[in-house]
Amino acid sequence: MVKLINNYKHKYYLYFQFFLRYPSYKKYKNVIVSLYEQHTNKSKLISMPWIISIDPCNKCNLACPLCATGSGNSSAKKKHLSFEKFREYFDQIKNYIFFVRLYNWGEPFFNKDILKMIEYSHKNNVGVVVNSNFTVVSKDIIEQIVIQKLDYLILSIDGVTQEKYGVYRKKGIISKVFENLEYLVAMKVKHQSKYPIIQWQFLQNGSNKSELKLAYEKSKELGINVFSVYSLSPFTIINQKVNEKIYDELGIDPNQKVSSISNKKCHFLWNSLNIKPTGLVDPCCAIYNDDDSFGDLNQHNIFEIWNNEKYLRGRNLFLTKIKQDNQAVICDRCDLFTKS
Repeated sequence: MVKLINNYKHKYYLYFQFFLRYPSYKKYKNVIVSLYEQHTNKSKLISMPWIISIDPCNKCNLACPLCATGSGNSSAKKKHLSFEKFREYFDQIKNYIFFVRLYNWGEPFFNKDILKMIEYSHKNNVGVVVNSNFTVVSKDIIEQIVIQKLDYLILSIDGVTQEKYGVYRKKGIISKVFENLEYLVAMKVKHQSKYPIIQWQFLQNGSNKSELKLAYEKSKELGINVFSVYSLSPFTIINQKVNEKIYDELGIDPNQKVSSISNKKCHFLWNSLNIKPTGLVDPCCAIYNDDDSFGDLNQHNIFEIWNNEKYLRGRNLFLTKIKQDNQAVICDRCDLFTKS
């Protein structure tokens, strides 16, 4: 039976299963120390990040208008991450993480080494989450991710018909998505595997909300495990310039803000780290411009970056609620700070 979940339930559902499947004393201890340090307002940390994204590729075949990659509105250098570099970055943090997210600003299945990355993560007692538009993946790769027991696969599918799906997922072909999805479910049956757990992620906007119920029914028909609904909204943190006509087409308010948590710290700065294919490090997944990165793994290791000047500035923003103009970091432009 398909689970219908919201954002917060999804977060805890996802974390909990990985905590049980990939345990170690060191990981549990690190999480406890991390939560304690955040609760007690520490800016320099002895705990390490335990939520990690390593982006295999920041290129995409679609042209989603509110995505920095799809719209071409990004200064980030485009690159495919080699398996050797993945292993170099991953090995620095593998003893602290329960899972790695192999995605961020691109289509992960463009990377020819994606299967090696999944296999290596599992060998090191780390789970894997992949988010894909599922339009370019081959049948061979689909069967292999079942054989390798990819833990969790998030599929971005914003409609049931091409007319509604294509409003946001420009250049995407919905029939190809469903063809690949049906094959994936068939491979799970063939190999008698419950993995990957499949989540249908529906970005709701004014143009496709009429198909929300149809999408949920389709997910049950196909054998999807989880169905989630998110509201499509502009990313104000990244100062993205978008042709305002697209807002009318999508039926969303261009002044809508990313949801914030009043009077709370941004937990990403205390537990999360995002690595670009180039080795640049960002404090959260909403940052795409290279100039806003917090460090470079080609020059420093994760331990050095984690408590460097930029990370300390970011954390202190939320602790003091005071913006230092001469020590600006991208965090001071984020809704979580400006509205906290």
